[in-house]
Amino acid sequence: MKQNTLWLALSLIASNAALADSSSPWTPAGASSELSLRIARQEADRFFAGSAEMPLPADLTQNTYTIDYSYGLSDRLALDVRVGYTKSDFITVPGLAPNGGLSGGQDSRIGVRYNFVGTEDELPTLTIGLAALIAGNYDVGALPAVGDGESGFEIAALVGHAFDSGFLLSGGITRRQFSDVPDETIFNLGAGLSLGDSASLGVFYQDVSSNGNLDIGGPGFSPARFPEVDEEFSLWGIGGSFSVSDSLSIGLDYGRKFDGKNTAKSDFISVSASTTF
Repeated sequence: MKQNTLWLALSLIASNAALADSSSPWTPAGASSELSLRIARQEADRFFAGSAEMPLPADLTQNTYTIDYSYGLSDRLALDVRVGYTKSDFITVPGLAPNGGLSGGQDSRIGVRYNFVGTEDELPTLTIGLAALIAGNYDVGALPAVGDGESGFEIAALVGHAFDSGFLLSGGITRRQFSDVPDETIFNLGAGLSLGDSASLGVFYQDVSSNGNLDIGGPGFSPARFPEVDEEFSLWGIGGSFSVSDSLSIGLDYGRKFDGKNTAKSDFISVSASTTF
């Protein structure tokens, strides 16, 4: 893959990862590495209780600092690791947010991706991923909780194609399984275009659905059961990246949730720096 197209692919993946997990169908070359550092901020003044949209009593914000690392075990097999820290800010609301904002190490992810069909075949790239999800060290059971506090695993099918014109398409579907909180299905779709040798622009869409049957404020709900609610959302985003050098790229992305259930209606912005070595 040409260097500017590689930066475009990394930028699209980093954008999606600002909210739910996403992985690239393109794996790094054998014995090479990809490293991304990202700062993402989400802000919301409205939320969905069940499917009903209503105002929050104050702005809910969340800042997340993430490190993503991928290593090419071979030209087709990659090892992936994600770690990070996240912090929310909110007013104190007895029952819903007794401690205001919450913070802690975010959910971590370690997995592998295998590329069945590579770019050298001049066919769309097809990759399968498996990963373990490890719960972070944060409190749950409150509106501003930064996660569900549950470990699990995921399996993903990812596809993408980089055209000679510099146009890129990627998509994927991921299934995340847990024991005590709802399972999730994540659908991602991204498109982008390289602008010369150093810049690129892209758009992306993500839909997250779960198999839960508990709504905020519904029968049986209590703040302690926040991790069990049926959280779903759809979002769109736009982004761009700029190559500082052959091995370093800077990305900037913006997006927002436009529909959902039991989730904050957030805007988000993220800044990332990605390097290959």
